[in-house]
Amino acid sequence: MNFLKTSVLFVLLILSMVRINPAYTSEKLNAEFLNSRGMHELEAGNNRGAAEYFLQAIKANPSKKNYYNNLAAAYIRISDFYSAEQQLSIAITIDPNYTKALSNMSVVMFRTGRYKEAYEYYKRAEQSDPSYTGERFEKKRVLARLKEESKRNPDDRNLKIIIRQIESSGE
Repeated sequence: MNFLKTSVLFVLLILSMVRINPAYTSEKLNAEFLNSRGMHELEAGNNRGAAEYFLQAIKANPSKKNYYNNLAAAYIRISDFYSAEQQLSIAITIDPNYTKALSNMSVVMFRTGRYKEAYEYYKRAEQSDPSYTGERFEKKRVLARLKEESKRNPDDRNLKIIIRQIESSGE
């Protein structure tokens, strides 16, 4: 009974939004629904299914930065870093200070061995929202990953520089 009540209230709320704001079209409502379904699939571990929903949401409303970021998150989970980078670039173009996209781009850069760029995106994300970035990138964990990568890539000067910068700063 509670689920039914909640569903009815949700539908009434949506209908009132459409009446109050005519710019809130059925395409935008559909895009929100598709994005919501994508998030549900992502949380359930169905990353490819989530990507399909996010793609449909983008087609319905291509101006929402979070749809591109969510699609990139699905791509990151299936290790399609090229596609993730493309989607994150769009999200960052829409909003150059979008912290979630900046931090996800940092992850993509790191996972593709572009450590200097990863650090640059991390710093941009940190400037945009220090508390989110601090929670997302715990210093000890990040340093451990960087040191692991440095052992695998002992000639990478950028990694060594970044490790020193993080160790010497209060990050």
